[in-house]
Amino acid sequence: MLVDDGSTDGSAQIYKKYQQLDQRVKVIKLAANQGLSNARNVGIENATGDYLTFVDSDDWLNNDFLEQMLTPVFAHQAEIVLGNYYRYDEAKQNFLLYDPAYPAQELTQADYLRERSELRHLEFVSAWGKLFKRTLFDMPEYLRFPFGKTFEDQFLVHRLFFKAQRIWYWEKALYCWRITANSITTSPLTAAAARDDLDGYKQYVVDLALLGKLDELAIRNYRIHLNGLQARLEAANLQQTAIYQEVEYQLHLTTPNGC
Repeated sequence: MLVDDGSTDGSAQIYKKYQQLDQRVKVIKLAANQGLSNARNVGIENATGDYLTFVDSDDWLNNDFLEQMLTPVFAHQAEIVLGNYYRYDEAKQNFLLYDPAYPAQELTQADYLRERSELRHLEFVSAWGKLFKRTLFDMPEYLRFPFGKTFEDQFLVHRLFFKAQRIWYWEKALYCWRITANSITTSPLTAAAARDDLDGYKQYVVDLALLGKLDELAIRNYRIHLNGLQARLEAANLQQTAIYQEVEYQLHLTTPNGC
């Protein structure tokens, strides 16, 4: 399924060619671009397959991505399969490979919580590079990407992991994350983007607390994230913004004895 959210870069000519080659290719054309979250949510609402995967528009998959990632689905009835990835830097024209976080194996909820809190591996935060059982999204008012947010994955992905009963890690790097000059990760930080970053992480912390799983490890790593966000705001000369003040307040709240 392809969601065309008002593209102007010649994408229509490409997907029309694929429609002629394969009748299974379905295209939903939106009247205007309303952002990544809206396009993903439209795809979720119209999907009919048993599993969903998300591919960011500037990334790519290895040819055997789905075949490989479906292995634990067929063998172990996994509801979420996440895998290793590699990165291509368009400016430097080089690839960066990462060691897998685990061998191919089932992960416990504790494994996921530890990796998500420590943020050592991007595949535990992002929506891309995974298979999700479609029924995990059965609560449309709660389990959708937030409209108009940057870093939208931070608001939703952990909730899908909390809901899943069987999670598998696939160690082979089959997804390529491409870094371009216009990528969110390479663009200058704005106050609005910093707000979305903070709100996404706060949502994770609140959900942990509601589940009774907010421990010292999660709080410590939240502080580390806050310190990093504060440094990025200072580098962008955004010390006079409301978001900078909130980051300072959150650091005060999460620092032992408030100091």
